[in-house]
Amino acid sequence: MDEFQPHGQMIVHIDADLYSSALFCLAAMDRWLTRGSIVIFDEFYDLMNEFAAFRDWSRAFYKPCAILACTQRCAQVALCVVEGNARAPRPGGAGGLRSASATG
Repeated sequence: MDEFQPHGQMIVHIDADLYSSALFCLAAMDRWLTRGSIVIFDEFYDLMNEFAAFRDWSRAFYKPCAILACTQRCAQVALCVVEGNARAPRPGGAGGLRSASATG
């Protein structure tokens, strides 16, 4: 992945299911997940796995996101990174989530 150079907006689909796998994917791709990047999860409703991985990544790497779309009960979600590479945590809901209206 060292040679990868993104062109335009990044759209990433995380279908890792397990906490460790999802967190690894997010951390490994963090340098490319900047403002405007979209991350899609297929099992976000699982609070112990994909949601927990997103929450921990968002907090550890200071990447607040806004919900773009979700299915009933947030089984699948599409999130947009609203701030990239910030160096201080920002207040804003559960695990870095903000409502779409908060992105302005």
